[in-house]
Amino acid sequence: MLVALALFPWRLGVDEEVTYFLPAIFATFLICFLAGNTPAASIAGERESRTWDTLLTTRIPRRELIASKYLGVLSRQWLTPLAIVFYLYLVGATTGHIHPIAPLHFAALVLGPVLLFSATGTALSLVSKTPTRAATINIGLVLVLYAALPMLVALLADFFNETFDTIDLLEEPFLLAHPIPASILALDFGFSSRGGNFSQFQDIADLAVTRTHYTMLVAAVFAIHAALAATVLAATTLLFNRLAPRSN
Repeated sequence: MLVALALFPWRLGVDEEVTYFLPAIFATFLICFLAGNTPAASIAGERESRTWDTLLTTRIPRRELIASKYLGVLSRQWLTPLAIVFYLYLVGATTGHIHPIAPLHFAALVLGPVLLFSATGTALSLVSKTPTRAATINIGLVLVLYAALPMLVALLADFFNETFDTIDLLEEPFLLAHPIPASILALDFGFSSRGGNFSQFQDIADLAVTRTHYTMLVAAVFAIHAALAATVLAATTLLFNRLAPRSN
């Protein structure tokens, strides 16, 4: 991956926006796919290999078992986000083509979904008999939220545009919750040549969005994803206790 990333500035030059956008989009696709697929074997795989039953005989608390599986899933997904953020800093920020905070915006916007879908994948791995089924359902969830739902929102915005003006206000915040356009917006907003304002967000709540406001929006989106992930993990622990009751 690092070799492939090195080819972009060498072939296209550091002045071209595609040097930053194309690797970021590809990396975001890969990050979302890994978040949907990686957790599938965390529990279901051990159940297939018959090591899960052995773990259940130990005195390890249920919440620690779930937490350790979840952290193990996250630890297997660090390479791609780290590589793309390092690339954006090295090629974009150090050369002055993007603001140094832009890679952090990008990281927060793509890591939020990683936290969430790693949690849903862990939950599905607990209740699914095979890793394949868990992966299929979790990737399906990713596709519903990031492909089917955006198309539905776009259709509603187009259909009700003349009747409900507030639909338009939903489109811009919705983009921040979708990792693909959000990653593009983070880099677009970070380009030093843009002067620190992003016109597509200036109408939200009648506020001109400065870099500080945008950072707060990104932090809020990340916090929402993290809170949802924590909720899913808490529900998974409760479900675990019901499926295999044991005092902690």
